[in-house]
Parts: sequence; structure tokens; C-alpha cells
Amino acid sequence: MHSLTHYRTGTVLMWTATVESSPDLRPLWKQLSSTISATIGSGWMKDHDVIGYARAVEPELGAGGWHPHAHSLIVFRNELTDAEVDAFSRALVDRYLAKADRTGTHASARGQDVRRAENVSVAVDYMTKGGVRLYGNDTASRLWAAVAAGDGDALVKVHELEQGGHRRRRWTTTGVCAPVMDFDEMLAAGKI
Repeated sequence: MHSLTHYRTGTVLMWTATVESSPDLRPLWKQLSSTISATIGSGWMKDHDVIGYARAVEPELGAGGWHPHAHSLIVFRNELTDAEVDAFSRALVDRYLAKADRTGTHASARGQDVRRAENVSVAVDYMTKGGVRLYGNDTASRLWAAVAAGDGDALVKVHELEQGGHRRRRWTTTGVCAPVMDFDEMLAAGKI
């Protein structure tokens, strides 16, 4: 929150990107991350005057298997009109779906959501679900509670979660969304 309030920013959008659920988490997480990277890469975000970006990947376990999805903040230099937000949102989702289609990643328009954040606090809560946790939701804690109660199937799912996230980036921040260091931290890090 400090990073976003430290700078004067314009519109902040919240984007949820999803892929189709599957029993195997690891390839889904890779597909999600690579599709998002292809979507926002190549200077596309800078061309739209984006000055900051943050993403948290959240793997959930449901009846259809694993469902990794990403919660992203997109911070613009200036305030956008509703028409500009709508146009950007359509372009972002269309670009994401086209990149997914090119790589054989299963994603549908129904699973994508882009909306304006009412304020910085709402944006931060959207990203952290009220606090930064290992996997961003209650999936891991529910599974560990079941393991503690003796559920062997839950232990298998915990291992799947750990393997699925192995060497996968859970958090990404750039620009004004990157953590802000105070003077002592910058001095210690050799930044000044």
C-alpha cells in the first residue's frame, strides 16, 4: 500500500486472468504465467501509459482440480475516462485470449475480469486478500489442517501444491507497485 500511496498515480485497474482447471497444477501455472507475460510484454503496457504493475498467482483447489489464476494491478500515469477503461479492458482481454490460443492454453472470456479499483485500499485488498500469505488463499491452510487431522489425500494435494509452485514466481511487481525502501534501507542496499 505504501508503494502505491507514495506516488501520485492515475487510474488503477484490477485484472483477474484465468486458465481452465485441471488435475495437474504445474503445467497450468506455467501456462498462466507465460500467457500473462506474453500479453503484457513487448512494451504493450508502456504504450498504454502504464507506470506500475503487480501480480499475485493464486492456486485454488476445487471440484474440477487445480485452478490457478492471477490477480493483477495495472497502474496508469493519468486518470482514465470510463470509455478509456472499457477500451483498454477489451484490448487486454482480447490480447490475453489471443496469446492463450496461440500457445494452446485453454482460457475463455468468461474467466477474465478487468475493473477499476475504487481506491488504493481496495486494490491492495484485492491483491492480498487482506494479508500476504504463502499461496494467497485458504487452500494451503485448509489442506494442512486436513493433514494434521490425518487425511492422507490432503497430504498428496499439499505435495501437488508445493510441486506446482516450485520455481514459479508467486509475486511480481514493477514500477510504482514495487516496494518502496526508506532512506536507511536504501543506504544499506547501496542504492545511495
